Amino acid sequence: MDVVIIGAGYAGSLIASQLENYDIVVFDKNKKRKNKSVTTFREVVDEGAIKNTYSKLTFMNTKGTKVEYDFNEEIFAFVDYQKLCDSLWTDIEEKKVVSYDKKGVVLENGERIEAKVVVDCSGIDGENLRRNSGINIPPRLIYITYERVDRLNVPDDTFYLIVGCSIYGGWIYPAKPSEIGAANLFKRKENVYYPETTILKKSYPEIFVESEIKQIFKEVYPYGFVKRVVNDNVILFGDSAGLTHPMYATSIHYIHHASKPLSESIKSYLNGYGKLEEYQKWWKSSWISTRKLKSIQIP
Repeated sequence: MDVVIIGAGYAGSLIASQLENYDIVVFDKNKKRKNKSVTTFREVVDEGAIKNTYSKLTFMNTKGTKVEYDFNEEIFAFVDYQKLCDSLWTDIEEKKVVSYDKKGVVLENGERIEAKVVVDCSGIDGENLRRNSGINIPPRLIYITYERVDRLNVPDDTFYLIVGCSIYGGWIYPAKPSEIGAANLFKRKENVYYPETTILKKSYPEIFVESEIKQIFKEVYPYGFVKRVVNDNVILFGDSAGLTHPMYATSIHYIHHASKPLSESIKSYLNGYGKLEEYQKWWKSSWISTRKLKSIQIP
């Protein structure tokens, strides 16, 4: 086996699609992708996965201040996460990986699968897996609550980010159905909780006139870029490496941006003329580097 990929979310599906000409397998304990929220730049996602598009972005705070941006084109997209992943990769082995090392992985049934490269895209679900393997995990956690509602009193061509709240932040995504959400950031070992969207509704009651909650979801994501993402033949990618920021529409963009240097590094290694450490060097020197987060520039 050339490559074992752990996790069939966006990160795992994307890197699998870029390595499809090699001998690969994608393991996930659940073939059904999470029914989670994704907003990103329209140009990086498949058209069939888009729920709604936006040409405008509005930043708001709980005191009623707004800053509006009009890009004059549909630059952002609210995405159906399952369709997005399915558009990239559907050949998934529904099996749980319980451990791995530079030689391969061990499944829950005790079966060992040897591989030249292991790519860990298991996100928050794989934290114990990484701890048991002696690999660093992101230093913080983001707790998220989001609600899908039948209607909102806002234009369909604008999405909204709420900043400067007592909570870490929030968002409003007009669509069918629409969505509101809130996120809070914690250091590990702090008292953590899922934020409520109540503060958004109190601050902007006119937006939520006659809206009815259809579904409520809660999620946890690791946050904070891991400095060492290449460990022998094991590579951390996606949320496993802290490549997430679900509120500011950059999670998918980060992963999309990092996937090409990762896949090229794996290909050159498998073809015998490169090293996996080349991806670590790229990671350290790129704008994704932890040391450069304050001056991040999105190309």
